[in-house]
Amino acid sequence: MLFVFFSSFLDMDTNGTFDQWSIGTEYKPAIWGYYIFFNYFGVFLCGTLMFSVFRNPRKTSVDILIGALCSGCLWMSLTCGSQCLANLVHNYFYGGDIACKLEAFFHVSAILVQFFSVAAISIRSYLGNQHIANLLRQNTHLFVCTQRWFVSMS
Repeated sequence: MLFVFFSSFLDMDTNGTFDQWSIGTEYKPAIWGYYIFFNYFGVFLCGTLMFSVFRNPRKTSVDILIGALCSGCLWMSLTCGSQCLANLVHNYFYGGDIACKLEAFFHVSAILVQFFSVAAISIRSYLGNQHIANLLRQNTHLFVCTQRWFVSMS
């Protein structure tokens, strides 16, 4: 009985075998195009913000932490958009199992960077309210942001 229920979700090819990459949305180019557009738009916005933080001569430590938050967002959007672009060009999930594992690795590492950045912004804001934040300099935050990337990627 369960097989009959779940078999409606399985996509069989012409040989009657299951294609593990042909699940989900029926017309995949539409969803891939949507992801490409919005991920690359996010890359543009995050890159613009990171560039403005980098170029600002009066940047604060919070600006650096916001730039780190954007770096995680940029990394996730760039890798996701690129995978969707490859999928759209080839009209199937390009790269198979290895691409899936790489995409999962990129997403998890970017999410960790974003979570650590939000936590650092929260701690910095709390310390700023306590008038202790002057002990933390921009170089310290830049070093911590770099270390977050190394920890997330390992």
